Amino acid sequence: MNSGLADHAGRPDEKLSLDDLKGLLAEFEVFDEKPLTARQNYIIAWGHRPGASL
Repeated sequence: MNSGLADHAGRPDEKLSLDDLKGLLAEFEVFDEKPLTARQNYIIAWGHRPGASL
């Protein structure tokens, strides 16, 4: 995701916060993006076994 995990200042209005996504999607987990392709990016995954590594 490129909506910015923590830095919400200056984010365009069309990008969703993590809290917004939690209200729209099924239960999911957040993972660090490795390697990081851009500052504040992250991965969300749902429909998998919780605690599974990506």
